[in-house]
Amino acid sequence: MGLFDKVRAAAEKAFADPLPPAEDARLPWDDSQPMGVLVESEWLNQATGDNQAPGHDLIDRARGIPYRFVLEVYRPGIAPYRLERRERIPAKVEGSYFGSEHRVQKGAQVPLTVTGPEPEDVAIDWEAYLALPGRMRQTKRLEIENQWDAIGARFEQTTKPATVAKIRGNSQMAVMSWAQAVRAGQLSRADFERNAEQLLRMGHLLAVDYERAVLVIEE
Repeated sequence: MGLFDKVRAAAEKAFADPLPPAEDARLPWDDSQPMGVLVESEWLNQATGDNQAPGHDLIDRARGIPYRFVLEVYRPGIAPYRLERRERIPAKVEGSYFGSEHRVQKGAQVPLTVTGPEPEDVAIDWEAYLALPGRMRQTKRLEIENQWDAIGARFEQTTKPATVAKIRGNSQMAVMSWAQAVRAGQLSRADFERNAEQLLRMGHLLAVDYERAVLVIEE
C-alpha cells in the first residue's frame, strides 16, 4: 500500500468517528496574550532531515521530536508576522492524545512566550499548549481536515480522469439531495455543511456544485 493509499485509508477510518464541528474545535483566544498558529507543521526524521522515514527510537524521543514549523505570530500591538522554526518538541506533546501518538497538526493554535525584544524572540510554550481547554478536540478536527486536504491535493494526479468525473458526478447528486433534505427539514444545515466540507476538501466536489446546492437551500 502506497503512502497516498495509507493516508486515504486513515481518513476513511476517521470518518466513522464523530468529527467535532469546526466551531466547537476553536480554542479560547485571548488577544492580550501572545499566540501563534502553525501554518506549516512538518515532522522530521532526525537521521535524514525529511518526513518520510519511520518513527524515532526511544533515545531520540527522550531528546524530543524534531519538527519544522512555520509560525504565524500574534502579539499585542504588533501586526501578525511569520517565522520558520526547526526545533525538538517534548515527546509528550505527541503522546498525550488518549495515550497514543498524534503529530502536531498544521493549523494548531499555540501559546507563545516572548523571550526578547526582537520579532524572532518568541518560543512555543508547550506546557501551556498541553493545558489548553479543548486542545484534544481541536487536534482531532485538524488531523482529519489535514487528511482530507492531503487526499484533495493528489486526487486528480492519482485518479483516472473518468473516475474523477464519476466521483464528482456522484458528489454533485449527493450534495443536491442533501440540499433538498435540508429544505424538507430532514437534515440540519450544519450536517449539510459538514458533509459538503469533506467532499470539497478531498476534491470530490467542485465549488460550483456546492454553491448550486446552497442556492437550493436558500432560495
